[in-house]
Amino acid sequence: MPNILSRLDQAANTNPAEALSLLPELMQAYHDGLIIEVPCEVGDTVYSIQTGFISSEIITGFETRSGKLCALADHCIILKLSDFDKSVFLTREAAEKKLEAKL
Repeated sequence: MPNILSRLDQAANTNPAEALSLLPELMQAYHDGLIIEVPCEVGDTVYSIQTGFISSEIITGFETRSGKLCALADHCIILKLSDFDKSVFLTREAAEKKLEAKL
């Protein structure tokens, strides 16, 4: 697949009608798992549940580990995207609610 995102970006700047015509291809790439939506951005603070307490981490980047996309955080923490909303949360309140439910 030629880089649909680059083509879409270029078309959006030069020919908006062409950009719209690329949307079905973009959505197909998303449904095929070729485009991944990440739950946070670099610089965001996330909250993870660690053995009975909540730890806050700042997202420093993303990389693939063993074929899975992971978020990298300060303190050399690696967070699997599959852990978001299970043991990693975007708000402290969500983490506290999950921790209380476990007690």
